[in-house]
Amino acid sequence: MKSFKNTGLVVMILILITTLTASAQGGWVNPGTGVADVVAMNVGTSQAAVTAEYIDAAGNQAAIKTRSNLPVNATHEFLASASGLPDGWQGAMLLSSTENVATVATVKWAGGVDAGDDGDNGQYTGVSMGQRTVYCPALYQNTFLYSTIAVQNTGTADAHVQIAFRDRDGTAYGSNPVSKTIKPNAQTTLNLSTDPAYFAIASNDGSAVITSDQPVAAVVTSHWNGRSSTYNCPTTGNTKLYVPAQFRYTNGGSSFNDYILYSANVLMNLSSTTAANVTFHYIPRTTGGPTLDVPISIPPLSAKGLNTFNGGSVAASTFDVLGLGWDGTVVIDSNQPLVGINNTNWGPATGLRSATFAIVGPADGSQLVYLPHQRRVDPGGAWAEWSAAIVQNLSTTNTANVTLRYYDANGVEKLPLSQAIAPGAAFGFNTRNGGSWPTPNDFQQLGDAYSGGLKVTADQPIAVVSQYITAGTAKVTGAAYNGVVP
Repeated sequence: MKSFKNTGLVVMILILITTLTASAQGGWVNPGTGVADVVAMNVGTSQAAVTAEYIDAAGNQAAIKTRSNLPVNATHEFLASASGLPDGWQGAMLLSSTENVATVATVKWAGGVDAGDDGDNGQYTGVSMGQRTVYCPALYQNTFLYSTIAVQNTGTADAHVQIAFRDRDGTAYGSNPVSKTIKPNAQTTLNLSTDPAYFAIASNDGSAVITSDQPVAAVVTSHWNGRSSTYNCPTTGNTKLYVPAQFRYTNGGSSFNDYILYSANVLMNLSSTTAANVTFHYIPRTTGGPTLDVPISIPPLSAKGLNTFNGGSVAASTFDVLGLGWDGTVVIDSNQPLVGINNTNWGPATGLRSATFAIVGPADGSQLVYLPHQRRVDPGGAWAEWSAAIVQNLSTTNTANVTLRYYDANGVEKLPLSQAIAPGAAFGFNTRNGGSWPTPNDFQQLGDAYSGGLKVTADQPIAVVSQYITAGTAKVTGAAYNGVVP
């Protein structure tokens, strides 16, 4: 997804637009059909006129939609169903605006071939500009779990793109690099269920480094049996990283069916010569809760994962010290630059679903963050949609004094909240149950049909992640995205 945030032009890439059936060979997960809706929040200082252009694979405009007079802090959704595009269309979006906007795409899957494949949701944000090098740290190529990579050219000339694949052990794909040519503003998608075997058969997962002679942006979608999620591929490595949301909830057993909610962090070492010595610091949300430090070594150009359910690259028992009901944050220290993503997974007890967001570095912290997509929909006591905002204080020494302001779709402030957050810690605000907020009924001020955006300010740098849950007639679904820094 591509997004330029300035007063003259805002550009955003969108990966899926109208109904699109995922292409997968026999035996692979098939999530069914997908649609992508885009919400734009005016984060400028005056009314905005916003135009959305839908761009096909050849770089041509396939449709155009506009919203004039969008108030400050208001949101507008460009719905796939209102685009006028035919079923099966796939492409990108170019947004232009007279004011700065923050943007989020929500990809919704439904109607999988098998009941267990029926898809989940995914979310990702527009980006301020593309880069010539992009990293996708977590990719999968297995019949029960596979990824697609959508790459958009955010430049003004044809992009000659090279994609280098490696498995988690750092072994390079024998036919590297995979080359693609992409027209300006257009996108192309690689589907790992139909493309060659990029990773060693014993691994079935890995990463990719994308390089280009034009700036590009990339988004990865992964499909499990019964789950799907999406994330923005990072562009910059860091030796310190932050994970605002981390969970370990289980009924005490060790099987998959015993887990309620858990987290997996996947980190890729960007050094081609030196192993990364990495320490994961697990910090609880509640004062006095259990803490944990986990040291690992990641070989050059390799990736490793830490999973609070099965351990990932370490023994599962490593996380027993956290107990049966733990949530908090993770701060990661490394002697080599890393990029990474977090997968949040809900186990069978609460309905299979997954949400993915990019792990952030110090430069991603800000004292002003926007979440353009927030929901609280509870018609007649039957919950349909809700959101959680998890705010992490990136300061290691100072308490962060944080204020959240929820706005409705017209830009009218509906609810202000203020909270002090300890150094390195996080605090969750859930529009359904309050999250960490001690008086959940305060969120009733949003009403039972709330759709809008959230502005978060602080006196210390913060990172914010949004989680979005839906509870329809078919299944409960989840998605997540990183907060937008204007």
